[in-house]
Amino acid sequence: MEAVTELIRRDAELSRCAGWLNQGYSIVVKGRPGIGKSALLRHLFTHDTRADILPIWVKMAPPKAMFLNKAQ
Repeated sequence: MEAVTELIRRDAELSRCAGWLNQGYSIVVKGRPGIGKSALLRHLFTHDTRADILPIWVKMAPPKAMFLNKAQ
């Protein structure tokens, strides 16, 4: 992963995600392309020194693909 040095106006999101991870929760970040999901996670995981944190990137299917089987 390439290092991210600064995120603009993401302090609240970083704090919330770190809090959830510290409580043992898994997190899922989703949204439109280009809004900084990967940058947020890279920043979070490059600044967290705990060894028990494992980031997993999964490409989500478009929402309409999930409903194809219902119509059959």
